[in-house]
Amino acid sequence: MGVISRADFERLRRAAQEERGALEAQADAARDAARHDGYREGLHEAREMALALLADDLASLRQSLDEAHSALVAELAQLVRRALTLLAEGPVPDGFVEAAVLQAVSDAGGLVPVRLLVSFEDEAHLKEGPVGASGVTIARDAQLNPGEMVVETPRGRHAIGWLAQLTEIADSLADGPDG
Repeated sequence: MGVISRADFERLRRAAQEERGALEAQADAARDAARHDGYREGLHEAREMALALLADDLASLRQSLDEAHSALVAELAQLVRRALTLLAEGPVPDGFVEAAVLQAVSDAGGLVPVRLLVSFEDEAHLKEGPVGASGVTIARDAQLNPGEMVVETPRGRHAIGWLAQLTEIADSLADGPDG
């Protein structure tokens, strides 16, 4: 073995530094690629988990909406049946349909908070009668004609009109609340 000359030493040192730089660059590129792949895989897994949770939440929401819809249909069926029973008890004077619906709501025992929107013409006479004293909130709606009303409950708004409409509803309920 001999002594390495200074020039050879410098060449070997530069070659070693260049090799070290190349290896470090390869290692950095491999780390960056692994980081990118890990991020992409993690993002994909997170999206899949979020979609699964969303699907579960949507299914639960759909079930809750179906249950609420069934309950609402049953409540409305009961109210309309009661209104029609009241209608069948005698002649139908002006405003009696609306009063019958209001009375049916009142007879439900206040289980459901109800607000009735009525025409300007119907407001005073409904507020003065027994329905107004029942605790049902009665308010005017300029969009409604005399004899029309909108029943608002926590589950939504429902337009109620003339006797013919109530009869059609009663006929459609003959098969039960799900019919």
